[in-house]
Amino acid sequence: MAKELIVIESKKFLTAYTDDGIDPYIKQAKELVANFDYDLSTATSRAKIASLSSKVSKFKVKLDGVGKDLVAEWKVKAGLVDKSRKKMREELDELRDLARKPLTDWEDEQKEIERLNAEKLLAEQKQAQVDQDHELAIEQYKTHLREVSDKKIADELAEKLLLEQQEIDRIARDEEIKQQAAADAKAEVEAERLKAIDDKLKAELSATEAKVKAELLVEQAAKLKLEQDWLNYISEAYT
Repeated sequence: MAKELIVIESKKFLTAYTDDGIDPYIKQAKELVANFDYDLSTATSRAKIASLSSKVSKFKVKLDGVGKDLVAEWKVKAGLVDKSRKKMREELDELRDLARKPLTDWEDEQKEIERLNAEKLLAEQKQAQVDQDHELAIEQYKTHLREVSDKKIADELAEKLLLEQQEIDRIARDEEIKQQAAADAKAEVEAERLKAIDDKLKAELSATEAKVKAELLVEQAAKLKLEQDWLNYISEAYT
């Protein structure tokens, strides 16, 4: 049995690791393992199985090591390339910026002009809003003054009407009191007049009654005297 599973020439390693060139070698290794004829009943055959497995492992390690070496070499070259690329990008970026600087400066100036114009427009809009708010506040204040003035006039008119009504009510009360006083005085005079008449009538009635009583007494006395004289006459006549 060969010492190595598969022999690959050094010059073919680069090709093996590019353009999927490693696949044929893996396929070949699989075929060797698949076609391996073994007999587990003999120590020699079992040793060959172990040797085959070891060769597969060593083949893997060898291929991986070669790949690492290639990658390390590529990394060194890639680092040099990246360094050159970085330098190229930086210098060409500077050259690009330098070539565009006049236009960039002009664009920056235009942006600054636009910014200043925008700030000016915003300031004008704010001032216009302030002026509008100020005018609105003035109109609202004027409206408030008119409302206050109208309310003051209305209050003054209402107060005037109230005072006039109070004066009318006072005059009416005074007139009512005056009329009541006059009526009371008239009633008192009338009551006194009627009382005087009543007193006079009572006095006249008393005098008339006294006269009538006196006349009646005189008449009764005369009648009694006449009766007494008659009785005396009769008595004397029959004595």
